[in-house]
Amino acid sequence: MARQARGAARRAALVEAAARVLDRDGLAAVSHRSVAAEAQVPLGSTTYYFSGREELVGAALDAWLSAEEQRLTTVVAALARRRRSPRARAELVVEVLVGRDRAADQSALVRYYERFVEAGRLRAHRPRLARSRTAYDALLADVLTRSGAAPEGIDVRLLTAVTDGSLLNALIDGAPDPWEQTVTTVERALRCHGAPN
Repeated sequence: MARQARGAARRAALVEAAARVLDRDGLAAVSHRSVAAEAQVPLGSTTYYFSGREELVGAALDAWLSAEEQRLTTVVAALARRRRSPRARAELVVEVLVGRDRAADQSALVRYYERFVEAGRLRAHRPRLARSRTAYDALLADVLTRSGAAPEGIDVRLLTAVTDGSLLNALIDGAPDPWEQTVTTVERALRCHGAPN
């Protein structure tokens, strides 16, 4: 029993290391060698617990997506229920979907979107991303409810698409302030979509 517990703890430590590599360097950087180096263990440790790279990448994605959902859940849970202006709602939407710090850091933003694109190329990981997107939708609906907007009157997937599209365009354009540009665009979308003032 103690041996099983030690094995589970070692595997969990490797998953955490893989998630750190994913977060810092992107999905393409996740390998047995990079994770072993991150965890400061022999290479054989990763190959013992993960049969191949796909299993390792899957575990890293699960851990990273879970951490992202936890971050969002914490942000949303801290919101007081009160009516907010469209501008304040737009800021919350972008904060929940991407995060202010990430939106202000070009290299962090590129890595963030690369993870989804790279994972989307691998058919086995698409269900993970779909589950995550469903969780994001629910959290975003909760943000709108807490902000005085009826979520049934607003397409949360549309807000996600507007947010992602605006940030990607900001990256392409080399916009000096992607956060500001995106919040302004999302605010316009909320007004056009009939969110109450």
